[in-house]
Amino acid sequence: MSRPLPVALACLLAASVPFAAGDGKQDAEPAWKTLIPPTEFAPVVAEAVRAVEKDLAVADKDPQARVRARGTALMVAAYAQGSIKGDGADARQRAALRDAALKLAGTINEKRLADAVKLARALPEAKATDATKTAAALVKSDDRDELVPDLMALFRTRARGGLGLLPRPSDPRHDGIEARLDLLANRTQTKDDLARQADGVALTAYQAAAIADLVHALSPAKKEGDKDPKDWRRWSRDLRQASADLADAARARDPEKVRKAAGMAGGACNDCHKVFRE
Repeated sequence: MSRPLPVALACLLAASVPFAAGDGKQDAEPAWKTLIPPTEFAPVVAEAVRAVEKDLAVADKDPQARVRARGTALMVAAYAQGSIKGDGADARQRAALRDAALKLAGTINEKRLADAVKLARALPEAKATDATKTAAALVKSDDRDELVPDLMALFRTRARGGLGLLPRPSDPRHDGIEARLDLLANRTQTKDDLARQADGVALTAYQAAAIADLVHALSPAKKEGDKDPKDWRRWSRDLRQASADLADAARARDPEKVRKAAGMAGGACNDCHKVFRE
Protein backbone atom coordinates (compact mmCIF):
# COMPACT_ATOMS: atom_id res chain seq x y z
CA MET A 1 0.00 0.00 0.00
CA SER A 2 1.15 3.52 -0.68
CA ARG A 3 0.67 4.74 2.93
CA PRO A 4 0.40 3.14 6.37
CA LEU A 5 -3.14 1.92 6.88
CA PRO A 6 -4.78 1.75 10.18
CA VAL A 7 -10.46 -11.12 13.14
CA ALA A 8 -11.52 -15.57 14.28
CA LEU A 9 -11.69 -18.20 12.23
CA ALA A 10 -9.25 -20.03 14.30
CA CYS A 11 -11.25 -23.14 14.85
CA LEU A 12 -12.01 -23.54 11.16
CA LEU A 13 -8.38 -23.28 10.22
CA ALA A 14 -7.14 -25.65 12.89
CA ALA A 15 -7.21 -28.71 10.66
CA SER A 16 -4.99 -27.19 8.01
CA VAL A 17 -2.92 -24.41 9.55
CA PRO A 18 -0.29 -24.79 12.27
CA PHE A 19 -0.57 -22.43 15.23
CA ALA A 20 -4.35 -22.26 14.68
CA ALA A 21 -6.68 -21.50 17.53
CA GLY A 22 -10.01 -23.05 18.20
CA ASP A 23 -12.34 -24.79 20.60
CA GLY A 24 -13.49 -27.47 18.16
CA LYS A 25 -17.16 -26.52 18.43
CA GLN A 26 -17.82 -25.45 14.85
CA ASP A 27 -18.79 -27.73 12.01
CA ALA A 28 -15.87 -28.79 9.83
CA GLU A 29 -15.45 -26.50 6.82
CA PRO A 30 -12.65 -25.93 4.33
CA ALA A 31 -10.05 -23.36 5.35
CA TRP A 32 -10.54 -19.87 3.99
CA LYS A 33 -7.96 -18.26 1.80
CA THR A 34 -5.26 -16.06 3.27
CA LEU A 35 -6.76 -12.67 4.04
CA ILE A 36 -4.06 -9.99 3.73
CA PRO A 37 -1.18 -10.17 1.21
CA PRO A 38 2.27 -10.16 2.87
CA THR A 39 3.18 -6.78 1.36
CA GLU A 40 0.14 -5.14 2.97
CA PHE A 41 0.11 -6.92 6.31
CA ALA A 42 2.48 -4.67 8.29
CA PRO A 43 0.84 -1.37 7.21
CA VAL A 44 -2.63 -2.71 8.02
CA VAL A 45 -1.53 -3.83 11.49
CA ALA A 46 0.30 -0.54 12.06
CA GLU A 47 -2.85 1.44 11.35
CA ALA A 48 -4.87 -0.81 13.67
CA VAL A 49 -2.33 -0.23 16.44
CA ARG A 50 -2.54 3.52 15.86
CA ALA A 51 -6.34 3.33 16.14
CA VAL A 52 -6.13 1.31 19.37
CA GLU A 53 -3.71 3.78 20.91
CA LYS A 54 -5.92 6.71 19.92
CA ASP A 55 -8.99 5.12 21.50
CA LEU A 56 -7.12 4.05 24.63
CA ALA A 57 -6.06 7.67 25.19
CA VAL A 58 -9.71 8.58 25.88
CA ALA A 59 -11.13 5.22 26.92
CA ASP A 60 -11.32 6.13 30.61
CA LYS A 61 -13.90 8.78 29.77
CA ASP A 62 -15.45 7.33 26.60
CA PRO A 63 -16.95 3.82 26.84
CA GLN A 64 -17.37 3.65 23.06
CA ALA A 65 -13.64 4.22 22.64
CA ARG A 66 -12.91 1.25 24.91
CA VAL A 67 -15.33 -0.92 22.90
CA ARG A 68 -13.62 0.13 19.65
CA ALA A 69 -10.16 -0.50 21.08
CA ARG A 70 -11.11 -4.01 22.20
CA GLY A 71 -12.78 -4.74 18.87
CA THR A 72 -9.77 -3.49 16.92
CA ALA A 73 -7.43 -5.62 19.02
CA LEU A 74 -9.55 -8.67 18.22
CA MET A 75 -9.44 -7.69 14.56
CA VAL A 76 -5.64 -7.70 14.69
CA ALA A 77 -5.80 -11.22 16.12
CA ALA A 78 -8.05 -12.18 13.22
CA TYR A 79 -5.81 -10.43 10.69
CA ALA A 80 -2.91 -12.49 12.02
CA GLN A 81 -4.78 -15.77 12.18
CA GLY A 82 -6.29 -15.24 8.73
CA SER A 83 -2.86 -14.56 7.26
CA ILE A 84 -1.04 -17.61 8.61
CA LYS A 85 0.24 -19.84 5.84
CA GLY A 86 2.44 -22.83 6.43
CA ASP A 87 4.59 -23.25 9.53
CA GLY A 88 7.68 -21.17 8.81
CA ALA A 89 9.00 -18.07 10.53
CA ASP A 90 6.31 -15.83 9.08
CA ALA A 91 3.58 -18.15 10.35
CA ARG A 92 5.13 -18.19 13.81
CA GLN A 93 5.35 -14.39 13.83
CA ARG A 94 1.68 -14.14 12.85
CA ALA A 95 0.81 -16.57 15.64
CA ALA A 96 2.80 -14.49 18.13
CA LEU A 97 0.99 -11.35 16.97
CA ARG A 98 -2.35 -13.13 17.36
CA ASP A 99 -1.49 -14.15 20.91
CA ALA A 100 -0.32 -10.65 21.81
CA ALA A 101 -3.47 -9.08 20.34
CA LEU A 102 -5.64 -11.46 22.33
CA LYS A 103 -3.81 -10.48 25.50
CA LEU A 104 -4.36 -6.83 24.62
CA ALA A 105 -8.08 -7.36 24.03
CA GLY A 106 -8.43 -9.12 27.37
CA THR A 107 -6.55 -6.35 29.17
CA ILE A 108 -8.80 -3.71 27.62
CA ASN A 109 -11.87 -5.69 28.64
CA GLU A 110 -10.56 -5.75 32.22
CA LYS A 111 -10.22 -1.94 32.03
CA ARG A 112 -6.50 -2.06 32.81
CA LEU A 113 -5.93 0.77 30.38
CA ALA A 114 -2.38 1.75 31.34
CA ASP A 115 -1.26 -1.84 30.82
CA ALA A 116 -3.20 -1.96 27.57
CA VAL A 117 -1.34 1.07 26.21
CA LYS A 118 1.99 -0.71 26.79
CA LEU A 119 0.73 -3.89 25.14
CA ALA A 120 -0.58 -1.96 22.13
CA ARG A 121 2.77 -0.26 21.59
CA ALA A 122 4.53 -3.63 21.73
CA LEU A 123 2.23 -5.38 19.25
CA PRO A 124 4.34 -4.75 16.11
CA GLU A 125 7.36 -6.21 17.92
CA ALA A 126 5.77 -9.63 18.54
CA LYS A 127 8.47 -12.24 17.98
CA ALA A 128 8.06 -15.62 16.32
CA THR A 129 9.70 -17.28 19.31
CA ASP A 130 6.80 -16.11 21.51
CA ALA A 131 4.16 -18.00 19.54
CA THR A 132 2.20 -20.82 21.11
CA LYS A 133 1.63 -23.90 18.97
CA THR A 134 -2.10 -23.92 19.72
CA ALA A 135 -3.80 -20.85 21.17
CA ALA A 136 -7.15 -20.46 22.85
CA ALA A 137 -10.10 -19.55 20.64
CA LEU A 138 -9.98 -15.90 19.58
CA VAL A 139 -13.49 -15.38 20.90
CA LYS A 140 -15.49 -17.43 23.36
CA SER A 141 -19.12 -18.42 22.98
CA ASP A 142 -19.76 -17.32 26.58
CA ASP A 143 -19.04 -13.74 25.48
CA ARG A 144 -21.55 -13.83 22.63
CA ASP A 145 -24.26 -11.61 24.11
CA GLU A 146 -21.79 -8.84 24.88
CA LEU A 147 -19.38 -9.20 22.01
CA VAL A 148 -21.70 -9.53 19.00
CA PRO A 149 -23.31 -6.07 19.52
CA ASP A 150 -19.90 -4.55 20.13
CA LEU A 151 -18.50 -6.02 16.91
CA MET A 152 -21.55 -4.98 14.91
CA ALA A 153 -21.14 -1.43 16.19
CA LEU A 154 -17.79 -1.23 14.40
CA PHE A 155 -19.68 -1.11 11.08
CA ARG A 156 -21.39 2.16 12.03
CA THR A 157 -20.25 5.62 11.02
CA ARG A 158 -17.56 7.27 13.10
CA ALA A 159 -20.13 9.72 14.52
CA ARG A 160 -22.14 6.77 15.87
CA GLY A 161 -19.18 5.01 17.44
CA GLY A 162 -17.95 2.95 14.48
CA LEU A 163 -14.44 2.65 13.08
CA GLY A 164 -14.88 5.20 10.33
CA LEU A 165 -12.88 5.31 7.10
CA LEU A 166 -9.42 6.36 6.03
CA PRO A 167 -9.03 8.84 4.59
CA ARG A 168 -12.04 10.42 6.33
CA PRO A 169 -14.71 11.37 3.75
CA SER A 170 -16.05 14.90 3.67
CA ASP A 171 -19.61 13.66 4.22
CA PRO A 172 -19.89 12.16 7.74
CA ARG A 173 -22.81 10.00 6.56
CA HIS A 174 -20.34 8.03 4.43
CA ASP A 175 -17.73 7.64 7.18
CA GLY A 176 -18.32 3.99 8.09
CA ILE A 177 -17.84 0.43 6.85
CA GLU A 178 -21.53 -0.24 6.23
CA ALA A 179 -21.95 3.13 4.51
CA ARG A 180 -18.98 2.46 2.22
CA LEU A 181 -20.24 -1.00 1.28
CA ASP A 182 -23.65 0.46 0.44
CA LEU A 183 -22.11 3.24 -1.64
CA LEU A 184 -19.82 0.88 -3.56
CA ALA A 185 -22.69 -1.51 -4.25
CA ASN A 186 -25.02 1.16 -5.57
CA ARG A 187 -22.71 3.59 -7.34
CA THR A 188 -20.32 2.19 -9.95
CA GLN A 189 -16.83 3.61 -9.52
CA THR A 190 -14.58 4.61 -12.40
CA LYS A 191 -11.06 3.27 -12.65
CA ASP A 192 -9.83 6.72 -11.64
CA ASP A 193 -12.09 6.61 -8.57
CA LEU A 194 -10.62 3.25 -7.60
CA ALA A 195 -7.08 4.43 -8.21
CA ARG A 196 -7.66 7.11 -5.58
CA GLN A 197 -9.60 4.89 -3.17
CA ALA A 198 -7.97 1.48 -3.59
CA ASP A 199 -6.04 1.49 -0.31
CA GLY A 200 -9.02 2.70 1.67
CA VAL A 201 -11.43 0.25 0.07
CA ALA A 202 -9.03 -2.64 0.65
CA LEU A 203 -8.68 -1.65 4.31
CA THR A 204 -12.48 -1.49 4.72
CA ALA A 205 -12.68 -4.95 3.15
CA TYR A 206 -10.05 -6.38 5.51
CA GLN A 207 -11.90 -4.90 8.48
CA ALA A 208 -15.23 -6.37 7.38
CA ALA A 209 -13.64 -9.76 6.74
CA ALA A 210 -11.97 -9.78 10.15
CA ILE A 211 -15.23 -8.94 11.89
CA ALA A 212 -16.91 -11.70 9.91
CA ASP A 213 -14.25 -14.13 11.15
CA LEU A 214 -14.99 -13.17 14.74
CA VAL A 215 -18.75 -13.22 14.37
CA HIS A 216 -18.62 -16.59 12.64
CA ALA A 217 -17.23 -18.12 15.83
CA LEU A 218 -20.03 -16.53 17.91
CA SER A 219 -22.95 -18.38 16.36
CA PRO A 220 -25.88 -19.33 18.62
CA ALA A 221 -25.46 -22.56 20.53
CA LYS A 222 -28.65 -24.13 19.18
CA LYS A 223 -31.50 -23.57 16.76
CA GLU A 224 -34.45 -21.57 18.05
CA GLY A 225 -37.33 -21.12 15.61
CA ASP A 226 -35.97 -19.66 12.38
CA LYS A 227 -32.61 -18.85 14.00
CA ASP A 228 -30.34 -21.65 12.87
CA PRO A 229 -26.63 -21.56 13.82
CA LYS A 230 -25.79 -23.05 10.41
CA ASP A 231 -27.34 -20.01 8.71
CA TRP A 232 -25.41 -17.68 11.01
CA ARG A 233 -22.16 -19.34 10.04
CA ARG A 234 -23.08 -19.43 6.35
CA TRP A 235 -23.90 -15.73 6.21
CA SER A 236 -20.82 -14.71 8.19
CA ARG A 237 -18.74 -16.90 5.88
CA ASP A 238 -20.38 -15.23 2.86
CA LEU A 239 -19.48 -11.82 4.29
CA ARG A 240 -15.89 -12.88 4.79
CA GLN A 241 -15.57 -14.22 1.26
CA ALA A 242 -17.25 -11.20 -0.33
CA SER A 243 -15.02 -8.86 1.67
CA ALA A 244 -11.90 -10.72 0.56
CA ASP A 245 -13.15 -10.49 -3.03
CA LEU A 246 -13.73 -6.75 -2.55
CA ALA A 247 -10.13 -6.25 -1.47
CA ASP A 248 -8.91 -8.17 -4.53
CA ALA A 249 -11.17 -6.14 -6.84
CA ALA A 250 -10.03 -2.84 -5.33
CA ARG A 251 -6.37 -3.74 -5.82
CA ALA A 252 -7.17 -4.77 -9.41
CA ARG A 253 -8.99 -1.45 -9.99
CA ASP A 254 -11.98 -3.39 -11.39
CA PRO A 255 -15.17 -1.28 -10.99
CA GLU A 256 -17.65 -4.05 -11.82
CA LYS A 257 -16.05 -6.59 -9.48
CA VAL A 258 -15.95 -3.96 -6.74
CA ARG A 259 -19.66 -3.26 -7.20
CA LYS A 260 -20.54 -6.96 -7.21
CA ALA A 261 -18.40 -7.85 -4.17
CA ALA A 262 -19.72 -4.90 -2.14
CA GLY A 263 -23.27 -5.93 -3.01
CA MET A 264 -22.58 -9.51 -1.92
CA ALA A 265 -21.09 -8.32 1.37
CA GLY A 266 -24.05 -6.05 2.07
CA GLY A 267 -26.46 -8.79 1.06
CA ALA A 268 -24.91 -11.25 3.53
CA CYS A 269 -25.29 -8.68 6.30
CA ASN A 270 -28.90 -7.95 5.40
CA ASP A 271 -29.87 -11.62 5.12
CA CYS A 272 -28.43 -12.34 8.56
CA HIS A 273 -30.00 -9.28 10.18
CA LYS A 274 -33.44 -10.16 8.89
CA VAL A 275 -33.35 -13.37 10.90
CA PHE A 276 -31.06 -12.74 13.86
CA ARG A 277 -31.40 -9.04 14.71
CA GLU A 278 -33.58 -8.73 17.81
